[in-house]
Amino acid sequence: MDTGGEPFGAFVAEATPGLLRTAYLLTGRADRAGELVESVLARLWLAYGTTDPLPGDLPDCARRVLARLATSRWRQPWRRPDADPAPDADPGTPDAGEEQRLLRHLAQLTPRQRAALVLHHLDGLDDASVAAAFGCRVGQAARYRRTATTRMHDLAAGDVIETAAW
Repeated sequence: MDTGGEPFGAFVAEATPGLLRTAYLLTGRADRAGELVESVLARLWLAYGTTDPLPGDLPDCARRVLARLATSRWRQPWRRPDADPAPDADPGTPDAGEEQRLLRHLAQLTPRQRAALVLHHLDGLDDASVAAAFGCRVGQAARYRRTATTRMHDLAAGDVIETAAW
């Protein structure tokens, strides 16, 4: 994507790896994560691409747009695949099994729960910032995170039980 301006180009270069990492955990697939980040950057370019200096809250704005796009895409039935292939994981990495398990567990959460958990633990956002990203009340964002955390613990405990039964 041609960023056209030096300040915005510097922002894209700095923010893209983090946005891709977050989008990958939100979507579970590298191709969807790339599309999601491209959509976020395109929207930000339309809003701020020629602004100099860029607003200081642009990274927060990017996370907000990313969270909203990731959760709203799942509401569109024509975007939901019938049979989604397994989440991506690089089999060459030593923790490929752990990554697959994490992605499998994240895929079992609702989109909002997944986004709340990823934004809180990966991006280090507090409940108020997650609520701002979702456009909801702080209590609702905290509920998404707590429910997701409980569900992830339950799923992880199920894996341990299955492994112990061998």
